[in-house]
Amino acid sequence: EFDIDIRNVECRGAVDGHAWLRYEEWQDSPGGQTGRVSTVLFYAATAAPNGVVWGDLHETWLETAPD
Repeated sequence: EFDIDIRNVECRGAVDGHAWLRYEEWQDSPGGQTGRVSTVLFYAATAAPNGVVWGDLHETWLETAPD
């Protein structure tokens, strides 16, 4: 059993076919729950699935789930 929950999605900026987003990703597994804050840079790409490609990703691990 494995579950991923995406929370608190924020668009931090969008210009010239690029978008910078921030979100929390929480994963539940038999070993417990882990969380991270992620920021991602997307590029517009009409030939790609959903019209975007991942340009860059940064993740910072969180210690515990929020209340």
